[in-house]
Amino acid sequence: MKNIIILLLITIIINSSCRKEVYYEIDPEFKSYFGIFKDGSWWVLKDTSANSVDSMYITDYKHKRESVSKRSKIFYELIEYKLHSNGKISWAFLGKNFDKTHDGFGYTNIDLNTDYFRNFPEISKETNFYTTGENTGLLILPFYNINSYPFNDVIKVWNQTDTFYFAKNIGLIQYKTSSNNYILTNYGINL
Repeated sequence: MKNIIILLLITIIINSSCRKEVYYEIDPEFKSYFGIFKDGSWWVLKDTSANSVDSMYITDYKHKRESVSKRSKIFYELIEYKLHSNGKISWAFLGKNFDKTHDGFGYTNIDLNTDYFRNFPEISKETNFYTTGENTGLLILPFYNINSYPFNDVIKVWNQTDTFYFAKNIGLIQYKTSSNNYILTNYGINL
């Protein structure tokens, strides 16, 4: 009996150490809206309501391979960066959720005094894009015009107070609040 238990334990140890590594990558289409922008990428947005200009830029870009636990052979892709705007900093994250069923993107305000992205709904993609949260929505637009300039493949996402527009391979192109309307006037993308 003792030999059977030892043999069973050895079999379990060998099988667990021989498991193949599993890696969950972020969907490339999802990444093209939110996760391809590296350090030095920048955007200039004009507030047409207040006739002022703001710029945004990225620092601390990290493309990681994270493990579910220290002993796990299950890994997932994670992208993080800091988005600086008007002296304020937000932390952006893009990655697989822990059950590996969908990709997620969102912002967390590092500087709690910032108004940027304060109410940003998390955007997710399983088969299709969607948002989570009360009074939120998401719409995929084949094209969208800003001052007669066309952008293709645009995601419009909104909550009860703000609306955001993201163009594929460009990033944020418009941000509307109840009192402001920021539109993209110039940008530079580092890939």
